[in-house]
Amino acid sequence: MVHPAGARPRDRNGADRFRWPDSHDAGEERSAPGGVAAVGQSVDAAELLDEFVTLRTGSITFVEGLRDVDLVRGGWHPDIGYVLVVDLLHEWVYHDHDHIRQMMANVQRYLWPHLGSTQKFYGA
Repeated sequence: MVHPAGARPRDRNGADRFRWPDSHDAGEERSAPGGVAAVGQSVDAAELLDEFVTLRTGSITFVEGLRDVDLVRGGWHPDIGYVLVVDLLHEWVYHDHDHIRQMMANVQRYLWPHLGSTQKFYGA
């Protein structure tokens, strides 16, 4: 499962949602790991899984480095207003689970025509 063509790279790596000047590090910007494959590019499933594991590992390291003070930092998003880092962390988990739901729905759609009379178990 990949995002549709045109999806922003941040949609494939949740941690890069967090970017801010780190006031105690002489203005250095803290940002999450990046480096995603081109969206819409044909890749083999093993490569895609390897890329996901690499990105997620970097993202986990990034999140583990967040301090309590970081969690209550926030900023203005042009579409939804003020957002806290802790809100983005929760949205990230929700977003991942939404992809799992989509994958499961795709499997069910694929299997449905093959259920025969057992479709009646599901109100058909």
